[in-house]
Amino acid sequence: STTSGPNEANNRAAVDVLCGRYAGSNVVNQEAWYVSLRAHCPVTCGCAMDPSKDCPRSCRHGANSVAMDPCLSGLCPPGAVLNATLKSGSRTCGSIDGAIRNSSEGATCEAQ
Repeated sequence: STTSGPNEANNRAAVDVLCGRYAGSNVVNQEAWYVSLRAHCPVTCGCAMDPSKDCPRSCRHGANSVAMDPCLSGLCPPGAVLNATLKSGSRTCGSIDGAIRNSSEGATCEAQ
């Protein structure tokens, strides 16, 4: 059916809310108290248009950008220097950095 009815409007509003947007808009609700689906559904949720904190980092580079492995850089962003001898609890920053670089838990690294 090509006609738009109340159910379709309700469905669109539900998608907006699940994506962390104000219903009926593409504007991100920065004050939402819940975790949205933006990290899991970046295309549907419009992360290329408005890359909020919930969106994967690759969305900051616009539509059709290729996601990079967020664990690849370890503890430090590219260009930063790691003091591998510092400790966090019983582990050195070097050992933590190595564990992150070798991790396959991209979602965990993305959240960091």
